[in-house]
Amino acid sequence: MFDDKLGGELYSTAIDIYRDVMSILPSKEWLHWSQCANAMGSVVANIAEGNGKHGNGSKYYQNFCLHSRGSAFEVVAWLQMGVIDGTVTESNATTLEERLLALGDALFQEIKNPVTRKPLKLTLTKRVEDLEHTDSL
Repeated sequence: MFDDKLGGELYSTAIDIYRDVMSILPSKEWLHWSQCANAMGSVVANIAEGNGKHGNGSKYYQNFCLHSRGSAFEVVAWLQMGVIDGTVTESNATTLEERLLALGDALFQEIKNPVTRKPLKLTLTKRVEDLEHTDSL
């Protein structure tokens, strides 16, 4: 599968979260839309780039995982700001925050132990179907 070449389960999980984040973001008129969208894109792209350029186990791969993890935390911050300014529902932000933090934990494991590729245990209890979409706001 193509996802395996891009980073396997980490990549697939990041793509799923990307779809969900983009589906709940308010219109592009939202002050923070581009920052949040770019940060979420960076999560996915850094996983793919690190895996494609250097592969699992290299210090460069670890660096790309570190950047991806930082971007995941940035998305959490933008979503929380969206809650504060009333453009993102608290329910959506909380659901996505849990998923992004779980991805951040998995990325941290890759940074700490990049040579040992253990199956990741990511519990994603809510999917895009469970999220409230912005057209109802």
